Amino acid sequence: MSKPLVVLDFDGTLTDVEKEGAGFEQAYRREFNALVGRDVTHVWDAEAARVLPDPEAGWTVNGAVVAPASCDPYIRCTCVAYAVCDRLGVLQHVDVRGELLSVLYGYCYRQFPEPHFRPDAKAVLEQLTASGAKVVIVTNSDATVVQGKLKKLDARLAEDIDVVGNAKKYIVIEDGHDDPAFLALSDVRMPGLKRALKVRRPFYFKALHWLWEKTPATPQTTLVCGDIFELDLLVPLALGARGHLVLRQSVLRYETDALASFGGRGTSSTELSGVLPQVKALLGRS
Repeated sequence: MSKPLVVLDFDGTLTDVEKEGAGFEQAYRREFNALVGRDVTHVWDAEAARVLPDPEAGWTVNGAVVAPASCDPYIRCTCVAYAVCDRLGVLQHVDVRGELLSVLYGYCYRQFPEPHFRPDAKAVLEQLTASGAKVVIVTNSDATVVQGKLKKLDARLAEDIDVVGNAKKYIVIEDGHDDPAFLALSDVRMPGLKRALKVRRPFYFKALHWLWEKTPATPQTTLVCGDIFELDLLVPLALGARGHLVLRQSVLRYETDALASFGGRGTSSTELSGVLPQVKALLGRS
């Protein structure tokens, strides 16, 4: 009997990312004003109103939209800052802009290190670790930082949960990868959405396959839980795993439609605890 694998995203899935990122967003906007040399609040607000609701726009990495622009304070600030730079005609050299805004991001992020977990995060993690499933966090964040935050929540839980950090779920590469399973992945098209949902994300693909090699689990005995469909769930669902979306307040229609397109393997809930029945079902099938 294969031991099921439960893969959790961290930021926004286990944490209240809006509460945790509120101070970051205020600091980022203040320091962005300083960077461009004037108060651009009115331009920022106008660009936010234009960009954030648009499902065709988003967090763009190497020319590909990899996630909605509105999904959390960190991505919101990045996307709006790029739009403001375009509108004002500042920092036009793409490499210079990227490096400066990356430094700004890191500076503001470090000012607010305290975690803000979801109210049910501890109870859910306790039930998951006691369920008999293998529980692993796979995150874009640094593994040491995440482990430190888990220790603040509960030191024993931190010992029971492995963390795979720097997963780079946002990196899309269409070719240059010789794994037939990777090359078999195809973009997902949704009715009414002009852009494709990009599935070929090699670093996330590699992280998932590494877990399937290191544990008895298979895609069919794996459940992945996250709060951003494209970053967290698209790749594992395409590979045959189950996916559970913790619905953000800013979730877009195409995200829930895309989740539903995978049939019974895609589920959702407004609370993190909604993942527990899905894990119970997975345990019953293993």
